[in-house]
Amino acid sequence: KQRVPISVLKKFTIFFLLSLLFIEAPFFLSESFQIMVLGTREVEKIYSMSIQVGNENLIYLTILVYLLLLYFFFRIRRVNFDLLIAAMGVGFSIIILMTPSSPGWYLWVVPMLMLHQSRYGNRAVILVGGFSIFFILYHFIYSTGASLIFVEDLNFQIDKLFNFKFQSIHYTLVIGLGVLIAIQMLREGVRSNDYYQLGQRPLALGIAGDSGTGKSTFSSSIASLFGKHSTLEISGDDYHNWDRKSPMWNMQTHLNPKSNRLFDMVRDVRKLLSDNAVYARSYDHATGRFLPPKMRKSSDVILITGLHALYSKQLREELDVQIYMDMDTEFQVYLKMHRDTKERGQKKETVEEIISRRQPDYKRFIQPQAERADVVFSLIPVNPDLINKKIEDLNLKVRALIRNGIYYDELVRILIGVCGLHVNIESIDEKGEVVIEISGDLASEDTKLAIHVLLPHMEELLGFGVIFGSGTLGVMQIITLMEINEALKRRKKIKYEN
Repeated sequence: KQRVPISVLKKFTIFFLLSLLFIEAPFFLSESFQIMVLGTREVEKIYSMSIQVGNENLIYLTILVYLLLLYFFFRIRRVNFDLLIAAMGVGFSIIILMTPSSPGWYLWVVPMLMLHQSRYGNRAVILVGGFSIFFILYHFIYSTGASLIFVEDLNFQIDKLFNFKFQSIHYTLVIGLGVLIAIQMLREGVRSNDYYQLGQRPLALGIAGDSGTGKSTFSSSIASLFGKHSTLEISGDDYHNWDRKSPMWNMQTHLNPKSNRLFDMVRDVRKLLSDNAVYARSYDHATGRFLPPKMRKSSDVILITGLHALYSKQLREELDVQIYMDMDTEFQVYLKMHRDTKERGQKKETVEEIISRRQPDYKRFIQPQAERADVVFSLIPVNPDLINKKIEDLNLKVRALIRNGIYYDELVRILIGVCGLHVNIESIDEKGEVVIEISGDLASEDTKLAIHVLLPHMEELLGFGVIFGSGTLGVMQIITLMEINEALKRRKKIKYEN
């Protein structure tokens, strides 16, 4: 499924090599194996298509094309069942079509052809049907043991009249249709596959919002869906100009774009999306200092989280999904006060002064980013009177503004019917924006079931030991995966248009 952890890969490699050594190796060394398996007439057909280079050297085209195909599939970082079947179908087709293979060889491709027809519609059915008819007729007429007197006489008359071998024309049609099927399988089964799309370019999510709105918590919940080995989190805090003790913070706040190296973040994200590594420092919230730069390698999913994740046009153009985190003002102040005093050791008066000083910059630089987001999540206490009580006793509801509400009715039906949540549809406008309010208790098993029903194919993109959220996090996970699904559809559409 996901990028395999090194420990799992090592264990698999050791057991595979040991099995190969003790079970298969004795047969490889036997004379009978070499004669009956490696030295048969059917195996020698693989070398029948070649190009001579010089007086002695030959380039075997079948082997060359097959190795190029293996390299193409090796570069795909994620593989699921559909992609594996498509790869096997194309691989077997290369061997069969580029060798004078016996009719029995084609039986290996039949399961792939059946699956291809069942999933890719009339065009696949027409091509496979035409190939089957011409293939059966060819071997019915020309293969060893076939003897149709009238057909043989007709072929002889056609060859004599037009001065060409009709059998060769027939064989060319069979091979031509087979090549078209292989191309269609490569295009439909591979290039349109979600795993292939994710392997070609990482999925990029931007998560913006004010300080203390739950950006980091939400980002971690998304990372837990895809797995730590397949996810890279980029924090906007790493791109502050100064550390916490710098006197420059008395001049301007963190929310001011001039206080951050935003274009450095854009350049790093672009490199990571191009599968290149970057050297970047990280901000330690415990000490308020920057740690030395370390190399960060690209991954399948890149999460860009910060105050200005949706501020720069250049960065937004690189994102597949844009999310803005909002929160009830009184509840946000309470959480920020709790976090900065309890976890970061700041004084209450200092935190209050910072919140007051940041307000103008929030309205100017942070709040407008909500207008650019695909989804705006707002966390609202069900009972505001309990805000100053314990956090554990506070029930929250999610208000979600979904810019592209094309999937909202299906989402609402599952949230109510499967998860047992209360959903209030606040508005639907002419632009397709939908605002829904969701409340109720959601268990992690309900989140898993909802994702399975809504996005069964998406489960293959999720990682080892996936952690489904409960409560508001679970709701946001479901909606975010729906947005990711829409983003992958847009990728396919753009690819087809090009």
